[in-house]
Amino acid sequence: MRVIVEYPCSLNPLFTSAKYEFVSAYQLIRDHKVPNSVSDYEAIIRQAVCYGMREEVVRTQLEYMILTDFILSNVDRHFNNFGFLYDPARHSLIAMAPIFDTGNSLFYNSEMIPSGQNLLEIAVSSFCKREVDMLRYVEHMDLFCLDLLDDFPQEAKEMFEKYTDMPVERAEAISHTIGQKLEYLRAFLQGKKIWKRKKYW
Repeated sequence: MRVIVEYPCSLNPLFTSAKYEFVSAYQLIRDHKVPNSVSDYEAIIRQAVCYGMREEVVRTQLEYMILTDFILSNVDRHFNNFGFLYDPARHSLIAMAPIFDTGNSLFYNSEMIPSGQNLLEIAVSSFCKREVDMLRYVEHMDLFCLDLLDDFPQEAKEMFEKYTDMPVERAEAISHTIGQKLEYLRAFLQGKKIWKRKKYW
């Protein structure tokens, strides 16, 4: 007898509606000539401001996304995987879309779970080629209270054990790696340029 167990893949409400549309970062700059002296990161911010967003709001939310992806080791934050909400009636952007599409996280396709210095060599599809280099865009060091995430490595392990068939050894390895990522992030938020590959523990 085959038993089918169903789990929700997402409990998040829709962030689009009949009133608001999603505009990806790619759509925002695909027809925009980006000068060689301007990074794609800055170009997206400038375009968002031109369409009604406040620069400080865009910057802080992009930085929050980068920090969140770092903790989760999300390697797939290409320009169609983040964006903005657009109000056609006002012909303007009204907000950034919530963080979504974090499925390519926590070493989902890696047999070996990296640790230590290897965590500074994770390749990503985004503004930079390496995950750690994404942190160069972060200027606001007060977006996260890392103390609130002290229990997250253990919580993640418990969720793996409850909702997946993941071997215990792998769940423990990922949990350990999350803890290391949090320590790297703590060092970064304290002013250390961790992309320079120094040993921090």
